[in-house]
Amino acid sequence: MSDEPIATPEFTFTLNGEEVTIAADPKTSVLDVLRDSLGVLTMKAGCSPQGLCGCCTALVDGKPRLTCTLPIKSLVGKSVTTLEAVDPAVREALALAFTHEGGTQCGYCTPGIVLSASALLSPGPSQTLDPTEEELHRALAPHLCRCTGYTGILDSIRLAARGLRGEITIPETSRPEAREQVLGDRPFVDDLVRPDMLHAVLAWAPGPLGTVEMDLPEDSMLLRSSVQGAGEPIAVVWGATQGAARRRVKELDVRFTPAEAPPVPAAAPVSAPAVPGPGVHVEAVVRMATTDPVYLEPEAVLVVPDLSGSAPTITLYTASQRPAAELAAVRVAVEGQGARVRSRVLPSGGSYGGKTSTVPAITAARVALRTGRPVRLSLDLEEGMRIHPRRNGGEAAATVSGTTAGVVTAISGASGVRSGWTCGQAYAVPPGFEAPGGPGVRGEGVGLATLATERAVDGFARATHKDAFGVRRAAAGPAAKGLLDTLLLAWEDAGDRGCALACGGTGFGTVRVVAEVVSPSEVEVYCNVPELGQGRDAALVRILSRESGLGPEVFTVSWGDPDRTGEDAWGPVEAAAARTGRSLAALAGPLAGHVGVTITGAADPAPPGTAAVVVRLGAEGQVTEVHVAVPCGEDQDLLDVRRVAEGAAHMGLGAALSEEVATVTGPAGSMPETRFRMLGLLKSKVSPRIVGQVVVGGPAVDSADAAFAATAAAVCNAVSAFEGSGRAALPMKDSAAAKAVGVRVKAPPAR
Repeated sequence: MSDEPIATPEFTFTLNGEEVTIAADPKTSVLDVLRDSLGVLTMKAGCSPQGLCGCCTALVDGKPRLTCTLPIKSLVGKSVTTLEAVDPAVREALALAFTHEGGTQCGYCTPGIVLSASALLSPGPSQTLDPTEEELHRALAPHLCRCTGYTGILDSIRLAARGLRGEITIPETSRPEAREQVLGDRPFVDDLVRPDMLHAVLAWAPGPLGTVEMDLPEDSMLLRSSVQGAGEPIAVVWGATQGAARRRVKELDVRFTPAEAPPVPAAAPVSAPAVPGPGVHVEAVVRMATTDPVYLEPEAVLVVPDLSGSAPTITLYTASQRPAAELAAVRVAVEGQGARVRSRVLPSGGSYGGKTSTVPAITAARVALRTGRPVRLSLDLEEGMRIHPRRNGGEAAATVSGTTAGVVTAISGASGVRSGWTCGQAYAVPPGFEAPGGPGVRGEGVGLATLATERAVDGFARATHKDAFGVRRAAAGPAAKGLLDTLLLAWEDAGDRGCALACGGTGFGTVRVVAEVVSPSEVEVYCNVPELGQGRDAALVRILSRESGLGPEVFTVSWGDPDRTGEDAWGPVEAAAARTGRSLAALAGPLAGHVGVTITGAADPAPPGTAAVVVRLGAEGQVTEVHVAVPCGEDQDLLDVRRVAEGAAHMGLGAALSEEVATVTGPAGSMPETRFRMLGLLKSKVSPRIVGQVVVGGPAVDSADAAFAATAAAVCNAVSAFEGSGRAALPMKDSAAAKAVGVRVKAPPAR
């Protein structure tokens, strides 16, 4: 037998008009070859290798294909087109339209969507410059977006088509980062590449509790031998490519000994507080399933070591939503090796409060210090779901009291949900919910508290024979009353319907904006609030320019630096930016005389955001429209606020009808369900029309949590009214509304 190595086969195809030949394992995905070997980074990994989110789309012989499930051997003799090579006029029209209409937020899914849209609009036999609704939804069928609710995406494609038909000149807008997001040119951590870079891949425990033994090969590291959580990482393996490292992980001989889990004490039932005395008292006890943010950008870190000095220095590139806490944890983990650590925070592809795990950063830092080489560690979607926070399910209860005339006089409640968010004052009579415990992802406690309150308010309206909308309007606080007024027509001009109010915590920490004069014509800007596609960068530039009198071209928003901005924070950035801008304006003379000067503006978190929602049903109980109204501070951008509210409403719709993280029991114990197809995410074709409206006035607030919670509750109220039932648990998978979006109640397939 010959000892010569087996030659790797070569495959030849055309990429963006040029013939290329690549050597690869025939089963390697087209996505991996194009990204890792050919450097095409406009295609994103998303749910890879499950083929369900559309982020990896390429045009193969002119037709959109999902490349994470397409083997490289299938490309032989074919032509592949990525976003870089789309017809220039179509590419420009889509870039302008998506920016103008707010069709992109975090931007992670957008390049794939734009590429599929280009297949409709580009010159050729299949060109459609006046696409129908069916054609638009067919183009979006492979794609998932968690940020927009699809309304902005559909509006963007329609506008691009009008521009290409010559009916309109699409105006340019001033959002600095949006064009790069649309065209895939704004890098995420998973796009970063460094010379001689290693790829690290985690090995996971097969069960939630027990011990592991394994014989680790070279180029690997043991992380733990005792497993105390649901599928913790037990080892890390690294290699020249991610594919090679993943193959080596599969070859590990992991011997797992399950341990018997201690009995979990039964949770005390949540009951509605009793309210003595005369009047009408209505109780509601509700449940919500655990759901996951399911953001599409992989949880990824890149660690670059510098071993040239007296002590090693590592730079951590991250998209964490708690980068200061992550940096502190990494420093503790490597302090025994005398390493200095700094962090650079990139824009995040969504995440909704969920990107807070320090496991990837600490692990990659340890590998980088051992090997002396840059290390990128990217989790796939299922791996990320094992370690990041979720919206924990639970029970909540509320009692609404009032007069027989339909006047609400008191709302009280209790919640068993673990939450760090505060349920605010949507009603003039504030709900007194208790939500103890540590922080989860955003919207967690607000959703349960809102569902309990709104089911009780609906019950109170029925008990007093009053209109549910009118009862809320009479009891609402000033901010919520103004939102309801904007939805009056949507309520009156409908048959079966539901409505809800919500008030959710805006954020935490002190928001800081740091401006450093680096040259006579440039000011670098840093902020401790992550950019998730909510318009943070645009707001910083707009307000700094207005308050300082300097042109917007002077300001460069840099990747975050926790050492400059301090503690983690979340919330609107407008107030802190205004203070920084005024301090810049107070500098005497031109910038040339102030090079090196650093100015910091700070602001406490804004008040809780508020939302009102009206949901309308069709004749067969399907949701046809969701109308969501939110406040918009005078310094906020109306389009950004509206589109964020529409995306939050879409996620609330999913929580009401289809989304949950189930528990799967297997030989090694019970584990959370992480398979993408089992999570109940709604795509464009089955999503109803979502209409966002804003009411301008007051301080800048973030109403995304409230819009999510109010939508989930309003859908529950609408379905209950249609059925004549008292729905009290989400998701309502057995409802006609859920059936209309494709939910089929059945047992999950075996693993």
